[in-house]
Amino acid sequence: MKITGDYHIHTVYSDSKTKIEQVFSVSALRGLTDFATCDHSFRSYFVGATREKLKAQKAELKAGNSKGEQPKGLQSIEANILNFDGEIDVPCDLFSSLDMLSLGFHRFVTKGDGRDRKQFILKNGWTNSDDPELKRLNTAAFIKAIEKYPVDVLCHIGHRTKVEPKPLFECAASLGVHVELNEKHIETLEPMLDVALQCGVKFILGSDAHKAEKIGVFDRVSKAIEKYKIPYDKIVGVDLGLNVRKK
Repeated sequence: MKITGDYHIHTVYSDSKTKIEQVFSVSALRGLTDFATCDHSFRSYFVGATREKLKAQKAELKAGNSKGEQPKGLQSIEANILNFDGEIDVPCDLFSSLDMLSLGFHRFVTKGDGRDRKQFILKNGWTNSDDPELKRLNTAAFIKAIEKYPVDVLCHIGHRTKVEPKPLFECAASLGVHVELNEKHIETLEPMLDVALQCGVKFILGSDAHKAEKIGVFDRVSKAIEKYKIPYDKIVGVDLGLNVRKK
């Protein structure tokens, strides 16, 4: 299996020390043809995005791409899902400036209006609840989010937020939303991989690298791919080309 892409890389624009020029150089060293920066979004504590950060990062990616050499650098953002209504923390007017839009649950988010915080953020993020009703509500929240917003990637599904895989993956497959094979958190997705395959989802590689040396490294994901016999032509970053939703 030849890995050609990594679509979840953190940089100095959130909680990593990796500079954009390093992302280009390490990605080239790993033999990648393209990559996506995917820094934390606006309501992330201390490391959240700003319009100024995104603009500066975009300029650096453009400069790197202008050299005309592989790999190609794309800009995504790791949006936070905020509540049971599936609202996210990326302003809608910024969608068109992004190459990709990724979405995941994180517990370190600012309070905002506080709606659903006790159950959605705190119970999911700080307990190990296996409450069936909470699973149902979580699943509905993710479905609402990908139906409402042009999300391209569901990041580290199952990490802290437990969901009902079948309805979520059926919806993702119907909308063309990729399910991430996340190197840091692959164990949370593994129990759901058989269902994901049955639902016909397309996958995408994401190292979730917070250090330069972790870019393009997929040792754990590779084992899961072989174990669950995921076809290479169903994985963006292996044999499947990237296809994003209209922004």
